[in-house]
Amino acid sequence: MSLQHIVDELVHSHQLAEHDLYLLNLVPIIELMWADGKVQPAETSLLYEYAISWVAHLSSEAGGEVIVSAEDVNRFILRFLEQRPDPALLARLSELALEWLNASPGLIRNNGRDRELIDYCLDITAAAVANYPYEKRERIVAAEKTLLLKLIQELGYSAHRAA
Repeated sequence: MSLQHIVDELVHSHQLAEHDLYLLNLVPIIELMWADGKVQPAETSLLYEYAISWVAHLSSEAGGEVIVSAEDVNRFILRFLEQRPDPALLARLSELALEWLNASPGLIRNNGRDRELIDYCLDITAAAVANYPYEKRERIVAAEKTLLLKLIQELGYSAHRAA
């Protein structure tokens, strides 16, 4: 899918701004956060930490220019955290995010940012537990495991490479 097609779908089908393209990689994290049905403070903290790191990276790649503002980041995140978005919307936006990331190897892959995305997703799955008590293998709920494995595969990592 072309970059222009992704932007067109964001703007026309999902009512996002064109510059939200640069924040799409937050969506797989947000989708993962909602997988257990609720967003917890530790997850939100990690999401913002990742967003700050990502925006700094974008600015660095653009020679210090501000690509997306703090207000843009907050607006984008709050759109998806104030109330639970439709899971189908998150799934589609995650697909668009992965298409964009795969089409932008210089921005993400060559800088290790794909691994950083996976690391933050791992941290989020470990940061908060939906229900206590939990069994030894239930700290990360099945829906989170499924999304995490899909992300790892879509970014081209094998289980061996991700370790």
